[in-house]
Amino acid sequence: MNSRERVIRAITFDHPDRIPVDSWCMKSAIYKYGHVLEDAIKKYAVDIYTPDFKNHFFSDQKREPGIYTDGWGCTWHNFKRGIIGEVKVYPLSDYSRLSTYKAPYDLLKLGWENVDSSIKANRDKFILTPWSIDIFERMQYIRGTEQLFIDLAEESIEVLKLREIVFEFYKEWLKLWLKRDVDGILFSDDWGTQNALLVSPRIFRSTFKPMYKELIDMAKAAGRFVFFHSDGNIMEIFDDFIELGVDVINCQVWYMDIYKLSEKYRGKICFWGEISRQMTLPFGTPEDVRNAANTLKKLFMHNGGGLIGNAAPGDECPLENIIESLVCWN
Repeated sequence: MNSRERVIRAITFDHPDRIPVDSWCMKSAIYKYGHVLEDAIKKYAVDIYTPDFKNHFFSDQKREPGIYTDGWGCTWHNFKRGIIGEVKVYPLSDYSRLSTYKAPYDLLKLGWENVDSSIKANRDKFILTPWSIDIFERMQYIRGTEQLFIDLAEESIEVLKLREIVFEFYKEWLKLWLKRDVDGILFSDDWGTQNALLVSPRIFRSTFKPMYKELIDMAKAAGRFVFFHSDGNIMEIFDDFIELGVDVINCQVWYMDIYKLSEKYRGKICFWGEISRQMTLPFGTPEDVRNAANTLKKLFMHNGGGLIGNAAPGDECPLENIIESLVCWN
């Protein structure tokens, strides 16, 4: 069984030969631990491959110290190598420019030079699109988080226009990837705080869920699996992800009722990790990491599938914990 078959069987709850393994090890950790960690990732995190694509509208420059402006006109400040920093200057901090503000469609023409060849060279693995479809987060980068939340609460006409600008861009982005030989489409929007949603379920369902549905329906119609990442406590909208047709979810299960998640959703959606990056990975022991993985196996595996091994350690995590987060799944 190759990696692609293994991941598909995990997603479809159909007895993979082992748990597939993926790695979201942060660049800061790779910079700190160097080839020892890089070699471990190559050895153990072998099942999911992201094509060689340079994301021109969310540049790798974001991980270097300094100030830069991305293709959307959002100005980032970063003070540490290996993390992404924060947007400090928002192109639509007021809406006076809304009528002339344009998404960076020209950048969609760039970065494809090595994509098809890299897919072909890794076709035995499960091919997942790069991190990109982030409607809610991109709106925050453009407008500013605090102001966007006010707009959403007031249900302003302007915020709906901004949503359409971002949504239409990602629709074109998705169309380009659906022309490629990829297996999965990745969505990424953080909807939760430690304890609750960032917005009300009503706002999520009325303002954003229809956008997700249209994009997810496009992916499904093309025969692709849908992956969704969302940090925080998203318990209140978990049923919405199921209803939308999300196949695989990466979420912070340890900050929700993990047993209720297991009771309600085991066998209905594939869980993509994870081991707590806030507590276990930085402050635990390798034994704690393995125990966490064993708990996830017990709670979420169904017919041998239902779980993809994953963790997202940063440079604050001991090397031995990071290595264990790669090897603990089988």
